[in-house]
Amino acid sequence: MKDRVSLYTYRNGARVELRTRPDRFVARVAAEDLRALDLAVIEQISPRSFRVAVEPARLQPTMAAARRLGPVFHDYEIAATGQEFLITDRIFVTFTQSRTKQQVVEFARRRGLALLEKYTDRDFLFQTTDGGEITPVDLVVALNEEEPFVAAADHDLNYRATTAIFRRPNDPVHAQRWRSLNGPLDLGDERPPRRDGADTWQALAGVGGSGLLVD
Repeated sequence: MKDRVSLYTYRNGARVELRTRPDRFVARVAAEDLRALDLAVIEQISPRSFRVAVEPARLQPTMAAARRLGPVFHDYEIAATGQEFLITDRIFVTFTQSRTKQQVVEFARRRGLALLEKYTDRDFLFQTTDGGEITPVDLVVALNEEEPFVAAADHDLNYRATTAIFRRPNDPVHAQRWRSLNGPLDLGDERPPRRDGADTWQALAGVGGSGLLVD
């Protein structure tokens, strides 16, 4: 792999500069096993992954110890925005053209990957293995920059669910929409009951835009 001056990877085909937290890392290891190593588990970021706090001077040796229990990664964030960039050990790969089963197997073997899923003859999901010698971040860079038959390689990221607070519209006309607030009138209307419009907004909090119509 080429030497790199800065820490970066690729996301949706674009180069993204990264930085790492000096006092945290992410491990896909059971919380009780991490605590058995006397580590401070500070946050669950997926059903099987946890963020661990550690003194900066102990970051590398602690990550090495935790890596004996399962996949361990630096706590990355996007340098320009500070947005967390929590990688996993899985990588999406799109080839420039259809690949045979043997070609995919050879590619995976050469890059220290295990095939998890085939979506199309060009699109695959791989997982890094103990045979891989570089991090997923370095591997995504290498696949994008060095593999002539790879159209794009991208990270599978940990995304944490977020919630938003629902606020009823301040439009005075909203209060006059009795049906939106109370459902269909019982006047022989045989159409199926409609969900309360306010309930729908609550369920979709943070999703949608001005073009979304809730009838």
